[in-house]
Amino acid sequence: MRPAWRVPAALLIASLGVTACTGSAPYGAKEPAHNSAGDLGPAVQQIALEGDLIAGVTERETSPGADGLAVNAVVSGTNAFAIRFFQTAVGDSADNVVVGNYSLGTALLLAMAGTNGSTTDAFANLLGIDGVDPAELHGAVNAIDLILESRAGEGLDIRTANKIFVQQGLALRDEFLDTAVGSYGAPVTAVDFLGSPAEVAATVNDWVSDQTDGFIDKLTDGYPVETVVVLANAMYLKAPWAVEFHRTEHPGRFTTSTGEVLEVEMMSHDEYLPVNNNTDVVAVELPYVGGNLGLVVIQPADLGEFEASLTADGLREITDGLEESGIHLTMPIWSTKTDLEALEHLHAMGLPDVYDFSTMIEGGQTGYFIESVSHVARIDVDETGTTAGAATDVVTVVSHGPTVEIDRPFFYLIRDRGSGAILFLGHVTDPTQTG
Repeated sequence: MRPAWRVPAALLIASLGVTACTGSAPYGAKEPAHNSAGDLGPAVQQIALEGDLIAGVTERETSPGADGLAVNAVVSGTNAFAIRFFQTAVGDSADNVVVGNYSLGTALLLAMAGTNGSTTDAFANLLGIDGVDPAELHGAVNAIDLILESRAGEGLDIRTANKIFVQQGLALRDEFLDTAVGSYGAPVTAVDFLGSPAEVAATVNDWVSDQTDGFIDKLTDGYPVETVVVLANAMYLKAPWAVEFHRTEHPGRFTTSTGEVLEVEMMSHDEYLPVNNNTDVVAVELPYVGGNLGLVVIQPADLGEFEASLTADGLREITDGLEESGIHLTMPIWSTKTDLEALEHLHAMGLPDVYDFSTMIEGGQTGYFIESVSHVARIDVDETGTTAGAATDVVTVVSHGPTVEIDRPFFYLIRDRGSGAILFLGHVTDPTQTG
């Protein structure tokens, strides 16, 4: 039975694996497991943040003092990367899709911290940050992450996490570990990919399920024995609307791109909301509790043409044009899960297939490569309210403005309204699809 109280939620797990060139089996990537060794079993051993493996930095910098220009440049560049990746990976897919670009980008940035020379340049170009001072880059990433974490409260839960899994006996270089811990808060766990890959996989899958309240219950079936390093990033968002929707009493009509008319569950809203109702698209932003994060829904005349021509500047023009207006909004309820192997799309965007990981691994100029980039994202959107007290405190305002009906395929994003950082991108072509 569907719970009576639910909130929009999204989780993305992106992970990168570095493999020694002794085989070609694909590897599954993992999420952070636990921070203590006692319950991990013999195949997983927590490395203390001291000694030979980590020298100098032993905890995350919580006041990075990042340069504002660098922060803005990282947001701008990674937003542009998000759109390019979405266009490359999704194309003209007729399925519902969600991409957790913020988490994917963070995993790539953590990998970039372990590279050198032309490999670093290639990562910077891919992520749109080639103009950012390298000395400021990872501090700026940390600052953005801390901004997002500060949005939690009032019933909104937002979590990000990074973790490094390394084959027992392989020492990572201090320079990389100082950045990984100081700017990404990424603890290091020694695991036995070679001897006990199934046990490591089970441990991490259990952790993923625990950390997401079962929202994602499985990430991988196992690891190949050639894996030496996995860089994992997880992001979880559970966010009630600032003002609740009402589920409509009867299904509404939704017309797909092929002209098929579906009857779907709808929710409605009479409220003052940021709206951009220009000649090309209809856009509306639905703020989450606290007002710092919002879901922007964009309904163009033709979804495929809109997405193919979308740019970061074009998206910013739409969001900059949002203005408060009283409206009557009707839109579908939907749920989407996307399981994506991202590496082939990253190669198509310019990521090389020859790597220099000498900043991460002693002797890493040759012999190591990225075998896979696993990406799992899920989003549920419905009529959710906040806590009962907050919901009853809200006065519903009946709109005397336009009626906005989201009844055709649409594009959406979840963004941090202050920094402008895009966290998730997606589109809905058929609200009745659930997976």
